Amino acid sequence: MSDTSAYKRIAEHIRRQIANGELLPGDRIPSQEDLSARHGVSRTTVRQALSMLEHDGLIQGGKGAPAIVRALPAAEDIPESRQESEYVDLGTLRAEIAEIHDVVRDLNTRLTELRRLLS
Repeated sequence: MSDTSAYKRIAEHIRRQIANGELLPGDRIPSQEDLSARHGVSRTTVRQALSMLEHDGLIQGGKGAPAIVRALPAAEDIPESRQESEYVDLGTLRAEIAEIHDVVRDLNTRLTELRRLLS
């Protein structure tokens, strides 16, 4: 896997953890060393992922201090040029994830019932 896709994959993994509430504002992001070992990449690749998340306003810190999840700004505090597409409404995203989770759980229940009927 190329370093380019690896850093994007790591950033997306952390982004999903933030979106689904596994990482909350104020929570520490795992260390660069830990992320490097978990994902089998260099620390440089991990730094690229963290830099991307910092640029997107999702985390802060690093550079000697532990990186932490930032509280997302209110829509009125986001500069006009960034309101269009750079921020995801995490409340909406969490609701959509919860809805998908419910659908998957229902499908799993139906699949279990079908397997039971077929056996």
